[in-house]
Amino acid sequence: MSFTDEGDSGDEGPILQASALGWKRVVGIGVLAALGFLAADWLGWLPGGDGSGVPFEGVPVDSLRPSKSESAVRDRPAEAEATPPAAGEPAAVPAGDPAAGPGERAPSPTHPAAASDTPREVAAPAAEPSLPAEERGPFGLAGFVLIRPGSFQMGYSDAGPDQQPVHTVILSKEFWLQKTEVTQGQWRSVMGNDPSHFSACGDDCPVERVSWHDAQEFLEALNAQHPGRSYRLPTEAEWEFAARADARSGPEDTGALDEIAWFEGNAGARTHPVGSKRANPWGLYDMHGNVAEWVTDWYRADYYRLAGAVDPAGPKDGAAKVVRGGSWGSARRFVGTLGRMDRDPFTRDFNIGFRLARDP
Repeated sequence: MSFTDEGDSGDEGPILQASALGWKRVVGIGVLAALGFLAADWLGWLPGGDGSGVPFEGVPVDSLRPSKSESAVRDRPAEAEATPPAAGEPAAVPAGDPAAGPGERAPSPTHPAAASDTPREVAAPAAEPSLPAEERGPFGLAGFVLIRPGSFQMGYSDAGPDQQPVHTVILSKEFWLQKTEVTQGQWRSVMGNDPSHFSACGDDCPVERVSWHDAQEFLEALNAQHPGRSYRLPTEAEWEFAARADARSGPEDTGALDEIAWFEGNAGARTHPVGSKRANPWGLYDMHGNVAEWVTDWYRADYYRLAGAVDPAGPKDGAAKVVRGGSWGSARRFVGTLGRMDRDPFTRDFNIGFRLARDP
């Protein structure tokens, strides 16, 4: 039998085909083994695997597919999202807690008190849920700030002569002071009338055109309505200590008055709702301007030279009572230095009101 090229080709074909088939099987088995190895590593079946879906410490396999919860957050309206505090900043805590003193924030489970805390300037807080129901009303502790004992420099070296000399005063007893001036609505709830000249301003505006004696009648009626409480006017020293709010000496920053006070330059010759300007660092509103405020003390022009250093309560008698703080009609400088005036205790002016003090 003769051999031809065709015959040779026909004899070699099955061998080559079998060889090719063998290599394909080897390659296929290798590919399957590699895939199996990758899958086992991804599932954490190999030593060192953690089942996290992060093969070879790369990017998580599912990281490019948002979960249902992520989608819900992404699709939620932007205004509904809360803004987390900056790194290292504590979560916000309501200020003005009656249990916290001036310049302090009340301790809470999420915000322990810290020495580095600074006073907050905030809007008047709502009644604290920890207070009993009777203290959440218009004359309850939710409307007052606890003023703790302390000392300060009373008076102003560049104010009128009746506010000199600057002298050290020590207040040895704590007391509560109303966050705002007594409003027309509060007066009406106790006395049944509204004597205010600016009655159209509304229930949230300070009561005015009340004399010092009118204020005493209000206090008598209020204390009768709330047995066990002791409402009164603050002494002049208590009032100035609270108004300064840790400002130890020197005049107030008159450039900032527009932010904290209603006075001649911005009030439009009328009163405004209490608390509509920024509070001082202790959470007290309108200590400067809006209406001037009666205090307990009798007036003497030279009293600052004669006053005792500890818990001064003013002269024993006199012809006029002290009015502090200035009003909507007062000049900028007078309001800035917590103006001091003398008025007959029977005077009823439409720029004079008062705020309450309360003993613990």
